[in-house]
Amino acid sequence: MRLRTFVWREIFERKNQLATSFVAILLGISVIVAVKNITFYSEKAVARELDALGANILILPKSASLQDYYGADMQGE
Repeated sequence: MRLRTFVWREIFERKNQLATSFVAILLGISVIVAVKNITFYSEKAVARELDALGANILILPKSASLQDYYGADMQGE
């Protein structure tokens, strides 16, 4: 008995397990693609909203203060 024949017989004997595994893999891939798309378009929407607010908004990391920002600007040429 060749390996290919053995594999095909196993697939045909366990059709429900094959279908369940296929559906589980398909759902997993779909969830990953959906999360990536939601993240991408959410970032675009936030960027668009921030651009609409204007140039007078400054976004700094939590660890940086406004004094650090202006102090670094004064030190450089």
